[in-house]
Amino acid sequence: MVDEASYSDADYTTSPDLTTPEVFGITARAAGTWDVNYRALRTGATGDVRMVLRNSGGSVVGTGTWQTMLASFASYTDTITTSGVAEQLEVEIRA
Repeated sequence: MVDEASYSDADYTTSPDLTTPEVFGITARAAGTWDVNYRALRTGATGDVRMVLRNSGGSVVGTGTWQTMLASFASYTDTITTSGVAEQLEVEIRA
């Protein structure tokens, strides 16, 4: 869930494949530097994840760094500097 007060590893989304990102609407964040905290795990042999912030039109305003996922839930933080207002959060994954 986006914007949980505390995380629950029983409440999560999954990707149907490694090419389909998930995009969530978020409360508008002004241009600046933001920490995006999240938990993730991989179910395959390998997998990386990163967060991308987009404006209301879907254009990228900031991109996190690729994080290597573990085979069990782990906590990650992407520190992202944005060039404009962010209103969408995209979760990108790759093998």
